[in-house]
Amino acid sequence: MRGLTPQVQQIVQKTIRAQEASSAETKPFFVADLTKVEEMYEQWTVELPRVKPYYAVKCNLDRELIQTLDSLGAGFDCASINEIQHVINLDISPSRILFSNPIKSPASLRYAREVGVQILTFDNSDELSKIRTHYPKALLLFRILVNDHASVTPLGSKFGATICSAGKLLRQAVDLNLQIVGVTFHVGSGSMDPDAWAEAIKEALPVFELVAMNDIHGPPLKILNIGGGFTPENFPLATERIRARLKASVPDDVEIFAEPGRLFASHAFTLTAQVIGKRSQDEATSHDCGTGRLYLNDGVYGNFMNAVFEKPSYQPIAVVKAYDTYPQIGQGEFVYSLWGPTCDSSDCISKSVVFDRDVQVGDWLVFENMGAYTDACQTKFNGFGESAATQYLPVSR
Repeated sequence: MRGLTPQVQQIVQKTIRAQEASSAETKPFFVADLTKVEEMYEQWTVELPRVKPYYAVKCNLDRELIQTLDSLGAGFDCASINEIQHVINLDISPSRILFSNPIKSPASLRYAREVGVQILTFDNSDELSKIRTHYPKALLLFRILVNDHASVTPLGSKFGATICSAGKLLRQAVDLNLQIVGVTFHVGSGSMDPDAWAEAIKEALPVFELVAMNDIHGPPLKILNIGGGFTPENFPLATERIRARLKASVPDDVEIFAEPGRLFASHAFTLTAQVIGKRSQDEATSHDCGTGRLYLNDGVYGNFMNAVFEKPSYQPIAVVKAYDTYPQIGQGEFVYSLWGPTCDSSDCISKSVVFDRDVQVGDWLVFENMGAYTDACQTKFNGFGESAATQYLPVSR
């Protein structure tokens, strides 16, 4: 199977044989190679030695993934009571959690206070008042609005305060006897601009200077959180620019945090789904543009939800039977669109995939780099969406 290690190939075929030997309905499944997480974490420590990563739990809540990152020394970025509980239930200290959702319910503020999650994010006046009521001893990060137009999913339309409002909000925090310890931003999910973080750091520095000039009469800020948006593709160039900006502009006594998600999760997970239905090319309609259709037991309401809001090009890397593998995808004369199992016509995974031989009902398609925003985003629409099981390769810890 092109692109897969022999160990992953063996697990894929073993799992397929086990499912086909059962009378139960077949299910899509993941294979996780968590050594890839270890390798990426090691690369992080080399490229960004000054930056402590807080894994964005929303990306993938897989227990083994989180425990691997825990063993490597990562912190965890959580956005809700359930995410915080999920991490704490894995015997991870609340002191290693950032509660990074800028808008938090009163109940979640009280919960964070009770369990000992110390660092919270805010970006508006009403949030400060809420924090004063429910968690006055929290340590606060001020989230600013930065340029996120080059990201696949911009976040500035929902979160982030303008730099012009910084003085007012920082003074309000001091008046409420709240402690702001730093600044945070997010350049958007999957940024395509390697300069985005360096430019955002430049935008954050005036907030530090505002406090340092005693305009606010509060303690010096000591944390800069450069957020997420990292991908395996943008990481090499982005880190080069981040290192240069930090060295030139940010004092050594300022702690630097980040919130990577897909950077650690994406490449570690492979998804395999079965073809449960088919319309051949000779039955194509005017809607098909000459292609046939393959219907899978997973779709955009399941582990392919990214097809809706990020619109990636999903292309399988292999077609598998229980005892056979078709070696070639990307050439040939058999062209199919891929669809999920629901009755919704928007449940389209891919408009066009070319195979070197005809695919049959019962075959399985293998998709790589499926660890980010897959299982974490699936729904129960149309009665589908049961969590896919995950098989794990051994890791060194």
